[in-house]
Amino acid sequence: DMSVLGRLAAVMAAAALAMVPTSESFMTGSMLRSKVLPWEQSMHTACACSRKGRRLLPAVGQLQWGHASLRMAEGSAGEVRVAERDVIVIIPGFLMDCNDFEPMARHFREDGWPAAVVPMRWWEWIPCLGGRSARPVLERIDYTVRKALEWDRSEEFVLPPYSYTPVDLISDFLTNPGGMLKVGGSSSPDEFPPVEPRGKDFVGDTPALPSASKVILVAHSAAGWISRIFLSHRPYGGRAYRGSRLVRTLITLGTPHGDSDGVAFENVKWANRESAPQGVRCVAVGGTGTLGSSNDFTRNAYTFCGFPADKVVELDGDGVTPLQSSLSFEGSEKLVLEETTHAPSYPAAIAPELHRELKEGKRWYGSQGRVNAIIKALEPSEGEG
Repeated sequence: DMSVLGRLAAVMAAAALAMVPTSESFMTGSMLRSKVLPWEQSMHTACACSRKGRRLLPAVGQLQWGHASLRMAEGSAGEVRVAERDVIVIIPGFLMDCNDFEPMARHFREDGWPAAVVPMRWWEWIPCLGGRSARPVLERIDYTVRKALEWDRSEEFVLPPYSYTPVDLISDFLTNPGGMLKVGGSSSPDEFPPVEPRGKDFVGDTPALPSASKVILVAHSAAGWISRIFLSHRPYGGRAYRGSRLVRTLITLGTPHGDSDGVAFENVKWANRESAPQGVRCVAVGGTGTLGSSNDFTRNAYTFCGFPADKVVELDGDGVTPLQSSLSFEGSEKLVLEETTHAPSYPAAIAPELHRELKEGKRWYGSQGRVNAIIKALEPSEGEG
């Protein structure tokens, strides 16, 4: 498997394609705030949210851009419970990989919940660097939700791989609108031109087939506010996803829902114009156990989320997103997980304190004990129409 450095090198190469200039902070899910080159900040973010030791980019000639099929096997609770429950669709956070969330999906399956991860690899986030349009991710959410709803419960669920080539990636990176460079003419989501993300298996603005069932979205970090855009009926970059028709429950994990300054948070502000949609149960989950005063990495992350530097030291959170921001989702239920950290891994060179806490056994949102708490939050919605 590829090391974190290899993942960072790919981010740097992609940024170099666009000759991104020096500027102030940009959206990285919920990461560092500092005056650095965007690719340098991407390096910090990728380090903060990457799993060590996975070789994701094989040698030239061996690169495979398809995705392995994801199977939703029945958990130990038996076939009946799986057949009766909504499918859980897990959405990886910024610069994170579907493989980072497979253990979490397995915990759900073991309790009898059919679960699959949106099958996107970490490099598919690259076109969204710098606070640009989230449509590339939205198309992947839409793809996975539709496939889940088409599942014949009498058969094993196999999520077909979608096609996404290196040419598609480069095209998306060069044309995806918004961000600091105002690609397409503006950094405001209201003014994004209708640029369709590449990928021949994405259906675009095609109505979903009628379905008696719905799905549950479990969205980590930046994927939480992106999922809110998916639920909305308002046009975003040329498409209104209207996902609230297909989703029964949205659970966000350590998502920076609060507004903050800078182009990085323009998409968050767009999502915050409406509260949780009617007919969708929304649960905002935040972690505690890491004060802003505990280490430089966390202090910078909490400041990036919009809190004054002199107040950050008093804030509690998951080490990346302060609790107040994680719960700033109007109309949602709130769930606080004590002593919970943001990500499944941290590089020792960038976040040594958070890295050490994980090594010493601190849990993150996808750990089994924390997934059990999320399952308890789901149980009141069982049997709803």
